[in-house]
Amino acid sequence: MDVLQVPSENRRLVHAVVPDGDAEFWIPLKSAYIAVRPTGERTIRYFVNRRFVDHHVGPSRYERTEFVEGEAVGPFQR
Repeated sequence: MDVLQVPSENRRLVHAVVPDGDAEFWIPLKSAYIAVRPTGERTIRYFVNRRFVDHHVGPSRYERTEFVEGEAVGPFQR
């Protein structure tokens, strides 16, 4: 998250929204996100951005959890 420059107050929220487990991570060059795919799966489940996480919930469908003033706001807040 250092490379992406995720604000420090949002890092704990990213860890709360994206579940623990074995996963593969990609940071495309000149991109503003980190792609997270659970090991053994074909679909990227999360796109982590500086101020939100998009969670894959179906074909071409994502739900967004935003980080507002140190709190996670959205369907996957924990």
